[in-house]
Amino acid sequence: MHHKPTAAGDRDAGTVRGLGVCDVLEVEIEPVQLSWLIDELDETRGPLEEQLARERASGDTEAVDAAAYELFLLRSMRARLPADADGERVRFLGPSGMVMRVVRGAARDVIAALGELAAARELDAQGRATLRATAVAAAAWVETLVDCEAVVAFNFDPDASPIRPW
Repeated sequence: MHHKPTAAGDRDAGTVRGLGVCDVLEVEIEPVQLSWLIDELDETRGPLEEQLARERASGDTEAVDAAAYELFLLRSMRARLPADADGERVRFLGPSGMVMRVVRGAARDVIAALGELAAARELDAQGRATLRATAVAAAAWVETLVDCEAVVAFNFDPDASPIRPW
């Protein structure tokens, strides 16, 4: 459980919800964000699989269990996503820390792609369309990242004990 309480239900953090001490974040993403989210989840899986293999080789069963569980959570988060958003917002749900890493990664990736497209000397019609779509996705991911940070950073009572339930 996190030691930092998150936003209460009446706090507007856009597309991200968290109540009280929050172990799970639910993020609503726009259809334009879905492919970036899927890519980030798929990219994250590889290093986790490598870490699990290293932990198995080390023989540390506690570390193996932890790595296997993290990989299970990542696969579960990915499995809940549709292949296509069909013009609707998509709910992305997972452990707060993992969701934050994935959101940061997706935002970083789309911003980097936008920078590469913007650096091109000349863009044809397809390139201009891709630049515009990537800019829309980048703006959406920036908003999602800001919303996530607002929820995670919110602290109703900084002196509260994370162990006590009030």
